[in-house]
Amino acid sequence: MQLAPLTLKFTGDHAHLEDPFRNYYDKFTLRQTRVAGLLAMVFYALFGIMDLYWAPEVKGTLWLIRYAVVSPLFIAFLLVINSRKFKPKYIQGAISFMIILTGVSIIAMMVVVAPKMFSAGLIVVLFFNFTAIGARFTWATFSAFVIAVVYNLTAFFFLHPPMERIVATNVITASLIGIGFFACYSLEYKERASFFLSYLLKEEQRKVLSINAGLEKRIEERTAELEETNLNLTLEMEEHRLSEKKRARLELELRHAQYMKAIGTLAGGVAHDFNNLLMGIQSRASLILITSDPGHKHYEHAKGIEKLVKSASELTRQLLNLARGGKRQAQPSNLNQLILKTAHMFGRTKKEVSIHLNLLDNLWVVDVNRTQFEQVLLNLLLNAWQAMPQGGNIFIQTENRSLIAPESTPGNLPPGDYVTVSVADTGTGMDQETLKRIFDPFFTTKEMGRGSGLGLASAYGIVDNHGGAIQATSQMRKGSRFEIFLPRSGNDIPQEEELEPAIVNGSGLILIIDDEYPALHACRELLESLGYTVIGSQNPLKGIRIYQERQDEIQMVVLDIIMPEMSGVEVFGKLREINPEVKILVSSGYSMDGSVAELMERGCNGFVQKPYNIQSISQKVHDILK
Repeated sequence: MQLAPLTLKFTGDHAHLEDPFRNYYDKFTLRQTRVAGLLAMVFYALFGIMDLYWAPEVKGTLWLIRYAVVSPLFIAFLLVINSRKFKPKYIQGAISFMIILTGVSIIAMMVVVAPKMFSAGLIVVLFFNFTAIGARFTWATFSAFVIAVVYNLTAFFFLHPPMERIVATNVITASLIGIGFFACYSLEYKERASFFLSYLLKEEQRKVLSINAGLEKRIEERTAELEETNLNLTLEMEEHRLSEKKRARLELELRHAQYMKAIGTLAGGVAHDFNNLLMGIQSRASLILITSDPGHKHYEHAKGIEKLVKSASELTRQLLNLARGGKRQAQPSNLNQLILKTAHMFGRTKKEVSIHLNLLDNLWVVDVNRTQFEQVLLNLLLNAWQAMPQGGNIFIQTENRSLIAPESTPGNLPPGDYVTVSVADTGTGMDQETLKRIFDPFFTTKEMGRGSGLGLASAYGIVDNHGGAIQATSQMRKGSRFEIFLPRSGNDIPQEEELEPAIVNGSGLILIIDDEYPALHACRELLESLGYTVIGSQNPLKGIRIYQERQDEIQMVVLDIIMPEMSGVEVFGKLREINPEVKILVSSGYSMDGSVAELMERGCNGFVQKPYNIQSISQKVHDILK
């Protein structure tokens, strides 16, 4: 925890916590001040009885100060801080003002009854200032300093007590201020430490949610698809048993957050390696296609291989999205299409429930990450299914909604145009206490083994990240209804082009640096079939030496990202040191994010994702070398 020793402000890497802490502390202080301020006013007023004994001859003047000036201001102070319109950020200044006012009023009374002293009153004021009232120690110190200065000026110019008394009073006051300063400093330090620990806990919970989001339901979805595919296989029963065993093991691991990051990394590694294998299959299919006549009997087989490679690469892309975690890129989408796809898939696996769709034809476009929205919808469908153990009905409806008045918007959304998706069931429903906690992480009403309590929490987080809101209503034994609000997009859904680019031949020397032999060999064959001369290296250090020796001949480098000994990012830097103008095409099984995005920002000439066909690589190389 990085704090400035004099002011206790969060500094360094934790400077961003200062404003949230002040907001939290001011709200906490406001509640404390409302009680302590009322108590202080009562004490201040009751001490007026003592004026009859201390100075009955001037009680009128003392009561004028106490009841005609300070007490009304005290009452006004309490009314203001108890008002709904009062903003907590002003509480520290308000406290300091009242502390100084009270201290100055006691000093004024000392002037009236001189040489009689009201030291006990000052001690009470300082006690409230440093402890009970809840002022931050910088404000408390400031208030005490002002009171001490006012007292000394009053002593010298009005009271004229003996110097010994001034010195003694200042020593006592300084001691009280010192003790109070230490107490106030310690209290605030403790609050900051507690706030910081709470912040660390929330950060860890956020990381866990980010890792967990989507994995549990995705595994169920993929397992269900695997079960359906395996129906036509000879070893169906054995593979089905192994798949169920694997699914059960993964579901168990999902309940333990410490395993989630490792699973994501594993999924990414498998997808990356599988893309390299697909690269070899794709290259051979491309070579068969460009060397065969369309009428040849093997031509359609090669086209079929290309389509299968494309489907397989889509699966690996989903695995890579799974491994990355976090918020992925949103794109203009029609939610009806995503709902139809997800509902159809879900309905095939949960035949005991009936899904009824009421989808608006002219539904507005929204910007969403399609994979994440499918995950949210799956979470809601699974929640509805689990609420209907004997079967039932699920109703999905989409609408266009324009929210005008702020009070009509859920989740503090700004007024505007929204697309709403509602998922309702005829299940057991929830009581109000359960409904209040339904989106809390790790909260579940299901029996052990049927849920981790993260499904609705992750859905809430995903919708919130998209600038929307989700709300739930429920009645016991009648069912539940979840409604999602997503802001309308100003973009149109782009048309997906199916036209295949032409093959562009070329010439020149190209260096390939890729540690995976199948990928390197596949790229070499494709480039050589296009007319290029190719040098390949599986060792990054060797590849750098080759470029250093033959940089005048080599026109371009095709560079892999994930390699042992030295990463593609490091190789890129070394090549740029040798020749700042070197032309580099990055090739990776991962999509364009992370390291690839970093290289593109640093001036990399292009990116092609594995597995690629001969049309894609020929166009990329031609665009870079032209």
